[in-house]
Amino acid sequence: MIINLEDVFLHGKAIKIEDYKINLNPDDLSRKDISDIECKSSVVIESVMDDITLKIDTVVSFKCNCDYCMECVNKSIDFSFNHIIKKSSTHEDDLNCIITPNYKLDLDSVIREDILLEFPSVILCKSDCKGICQRCGKNLNLGDCSCEKIDIDPRMEALRELLK
Repeated sequence: MIINLEDVFLHGKAIKIEDYKINLNPDDLSRKDISDIECKSSVVIESVMDDITLKIDTVVSFKCNCDYCMECVNKSIDFSFNHIIKKSSTHEDDLNCIITPNYKLDLDSVIREDILLEFPSVILCKSDCKGICQRCGKNLNLGDCSCEKIDIDPRMEALRELLK
């Protein structure tokens, strides 16, 4: 969606958008195992002091595999983004500043870029996921496996003997 910001810049009128949906695909999120992606945002653009502010609250819901145990999980991640919108800038290193010389803002690309920058690189089914056994592949969240436990690297066995 392209938003015309002329009334915000010239007259200080706020723009509020609720339940705005954009399409994300797995390639956008750099994961091939993601499905059923839904992205809903609420957006507020308003004049605050001498600045035009953009506040975006986004919820991204999806299905994917846990990176530790490989079980399919439904996840929902909340994001909040804040930007300052300007017609021009003399500071090119301000990452939160969006330049709109023609009063036009491509809201989809801003939201998509923000999500890509903040999307977690590791997704877990739960914060204390135990993963899978490296030998037999059993999901350790469901119980211990019957593999022999080796608690020390065999190359360090001599060191363990010295510490006894």
